[in-house]
Amino acid sequence: MLDNHVMTKFNYRFESDTQARIFVGVALNEGLSEKKALLNKLSKSFDVFRHE
Repeated sequence: MLDNHVMTKFNYRFESDTQARIFVGVALNEGLSEKKALLNKLSKSFDVFRHE
């Protein structure tokens, strides 16, 4: 899902017995356009919080 991006941070918080929120930080090499493309891709499979 992250293509060749390096995961720099990972954390999670339980929401309930059946749900959790996952926080992932990734390294970007190409800036804002790369960020937008990755968020759009992830949004197709997950509820994504966009920290702008």
